Amino acid sequence: MYIANGATVPAARAPLQRLKPAQHSCPLPDSTMALPPQFATHRIGSPSAAHTLELYLDLICPFSQKQLKGVRDHLIPRIEAGELPLQIILRQVPQPW
Repeated sequence: MYIANGATVPAARAPLQRLKPAQHSCPLPDSTMALPPQFATHRIGSPSAAHTLELYLDLICPFSQKQLKGVRDHLIPRIEAGELPLQIILRQVPQPW
């Protein structure tokens, strides 16, 4: 049993009420993220580097693991040696499959 509009209604016949846009506004400002921005990514290299490579990877995905291994083996050593003016931003994004 549900109470709808002050009357008891059987569960199978309880009317659904559509919310108006003003009734379901987000309690947080639009600029608020679920995770603070300083924890949302992994950054490799200087933020003032001339170029930025932003990778969206799922660390469980075997294809993403291959990409990350290539970055680790070939790009990161050159960035750390100062040979490559690049910053890499890694964002962990779970794939839907």
